[in-house]
Amino acid sequence: MARLRKSLPPAPVRRSKSPSPSRRSSSPSWGPSITPSEKNIVRRAQAETLLVSSVVLVFGLAFSVPTCDYLAALPGAAEFGLGWHNWSVALPDNFALWTVGAYVLMIMWHDQRSVESKTTAQKWAAMPSSGMGTILVAWNFFLCALSLLMLVGNVRSASNIVVKNGGELSSLLCDGDSTWLPVPGKGVDIAWQLMFAWSKFPELFDTVLLVVRGRDVIFLHWYHHITVLLYCWFSMRIDNPGLVFGTMNAFVHSIMYYYYARMAQGVRPAFGQILTSLQLSQMVVGSCCAVYSIYLNRTDPEGCPGSTKMAADGGLLRDRMAAASVVMYGSYMVLFLRFFIKKYLTPVFKQVGSKTTAGKGKKCAKQSK
Repeated sequence: MARLRKSLPPAPVRRSKSPSPSRRSSSPSWGPSITPSEKNIVRRAQAETLLVSSVVLVFGLAFSVPTCDYLAALPGAAEFGLGWHNWSVALPDNFALWTVGAYVLMIMWHDQRSVESKTTAQKWAAMPSSGMGTILVAWNFFLCALSLLMLVGNVRSASNIVVKNGGELSSLLCDGDSTWLPVPGKGVDIAWQLMFAWSKFPELFDTVLLVVRGRDVIFLHWYHHITVLLYCWFSMRIDNPGLVFGTMNAFVHSIMYYYYARMAQGVRPAFGQILTSLQLSQMVVGSCCAVYSIYLNRTDPEGCPGSTKMAADGGLLRDRMAAASVVMYGSYMVLFLRFFIKKYLTPVFKQVGSKTTAGKGKKCAKQSK
């Protein structure tokens, strides 16, 4: 027996198939990418039910209502909004373009980084001493709270515009003067719109966190950041009516940043697919609103001028802004639909196909017997 054991070849060592270090798995939206090691951690992370997430977000929304009341009642709040608007409009037109230019240079530099450089950054960020975990949690919770505040503020501003226009919902797409025109009594409403427009600048820090941690920055991520920032910037300067788009964005972002904050805490909310569905729905509704605004501009240019500034040149600026809205939201819709199919539908189709192939193989084996 001993001789037999010696003559036998050693048993082959079975190695688990681990994904290549260069591969990445995207999170349920255009946000932070996840490395294979982090993906395993996410699978083992504590799950959070949809009910718990909903209760927390509803509580946050309820808390945002009195917070907005408190901020609006502060002495000088209206004057602050008017002054903020005048200061913002006085800035150079190219201010946003300079910001985007620096942002693009950062993306290009990161894209050319070596694998070793990104790996080193990933290892450093994974160390508790780096503090990146705390920064991620704090940053995403801050943006979640800010989005909830802007959501409440935008809804109130939108309701004021609709009431002023006799209940016409189309005024949200046609009356930019009621949104932006700095007149007494409107300083608080203007401040909420400015807060939303200016929030697109610090949101670029999302990408900085990806670059610092050596994560991939997908096209959908940086394209979305750049186009939204430029759209909000020029909307602010030409009084473009965009409350509908801003309200939808604040709603979806409040949920999205809560998701990222919990993931950074090692808790996996159960609404990942729902979140991507909401993002896709936002783009579909946004595209429809953009097309409808063009229809209103064409059929009733005097009743839907956009704003005094936008109609000053015979409506040319208004038409260009409406066309930009259609292109922007249409491209978002295509990109998010592609992401949704790749993330959620393609794995299902592959699983069904593999089961079908396996079933046919078993059937053929039985027939051959």
